[in-house]
Amino acid sequence: MSTWIILGVAAFFLLQSEKDISRRRAALGSFDAGVRSTSAALGDVRHTQAAYVATGQNLATWAPRIRSLLHKASESLDALRTMASSADARTILLNARTTLMALEALDGRIREYVRDGQTLMAADIVFSESTETATDVARQVEQAQIAEHWALDAAEASTRHQEAYAAGGAAVFAVLMVGLLALMPGKPKRDEGPATQPAQSDVVSAGDLDLSTDGAADATAAPSVAPPRIATTSGAAPVSGVAAASSIAVEETMSAPLKSTADLCSALARARDSVELKHLLGRAAESIDATGVILWLGSTKGGDLRPVLASGFPDDVVVRMPPVSRTADNAVAAAYRTGTLQVVRARPGSLRAAVAAPVFSPAGCIGAFAAEIKDDRDASDHVQAIASLVAVQLVSTLAMLGADQGSTSSASAGTPSIAAILTTPVSTAGDDLAQAPRTATA
Repeated sequence: MSTWIILGVAAFFLLQSEKDISRRRAALGSFDAGVRSTSAALGDVRHTQAAYVATGQNLATWAPRIRSLLHKASESLDALRTMASSADARTILLNARTTLMALEALDGRIREYVRDGQTLMAADIVFSESTETATDVARQVEQAQIAEHWALDAAEASTRHQEAYAAGGAAVFAVLMVGLLALMPGKPKRDEGPATQPAQSDVVSAGDLDLSTDGAADATAAPSVAPPRIATTSGAAPVSGVAAASSIAVEETMSAPLKSTADLCSALARARDSVELKHLLGRAAESIDATGVILWLGSTKGGDLRPVLASGFPDDVVVRMPPVSRTADNAVAAAYRTGTLQVVRARPGSLRAAVAAPVFSPAGCIGAFAAEIKDDRDASDHVQAIASLVAVQLVSTLAMLGADQGSTSSASAGTPSIAAILTTPVSTAGDDLAQAPRTATA
């Protein structure tokens, strides 16, 4: 209710403001008409006074005409001063009225000179002082007109600002009220009817079961009840226990990869040596259905990539594998160079799909974690996500455990230290992951 009141008040204010602006414009139109009438009268005065000194003209003919024009100009000035809405315009018109009185005095002197036969003196006043005085009056009237226009523009601009504030305030209030109503909790719906009870056929009584071996009923046997059914409101079909179990099974299937990835990252965080890391890499390969995985490390300065951990490839492959340049045209180098996930699309019969996730340290990208996908299938979104998570956790584990073991490693004989993993290859790798050209970028 309050919203409608605010909107109504704002609408009424806007309507009244527009009416006031229209009234001011109409008044200014009347003022402009008065200015034109006054200017016309003053122009007639200037031209008619020339007849005083014209040859063959009679003073008695033109004197009443000029007095009538001067009287008309005086009345017009008084009317303009009454209509003026600004103080500046009224002050200017008052000065114009004083100047017009001086013009009337000059007209009296001109008539005296003409009656005395001093036509030359009369002509001098007509074409000099009288003309200049009449021009001054007309200029002052125009200045008053300009002042009125300025006053109207200023008043209209102020009104427009007030209208904008009123409309904006009403709109903001309405939006706030709508937002509050949207945030208010709704009333709980009433049950249309009692919950349906399980059908009689769903309940199996003790008498329906033959629990005795000789045909007699066992009096101590407890009644057996069928699987529960979910109660629904009147008119709705009950949901069977089979449907509910199917929904739970779907949710468990969808969350299985996420749980497996979380367990893998937790195991990587607890790894103690390279043997355990290699075993965990095997688990990572299984989780993304890959034939093998390789961790390539370079440096933040752009050094060549070298395989430091791998699983799923023959040992003799890593021995022959050359370093991979940062500028090489393959997915591993691209991930190392750009710091973005790279995906190689499968080409049936010629190239398997692969994914290369960048490996970061606080100083920047230092390598890539690559995996080759089985059976000519492209890397799905969840495979790409798991590869990225393993890359993050793997380098964190290497850095942390490398600092713990270092040159004072307490690992058993024959087990490479984490520090050694960070500097030299310690496991197997797949040459095709590094050499496969990058065909698509995630």
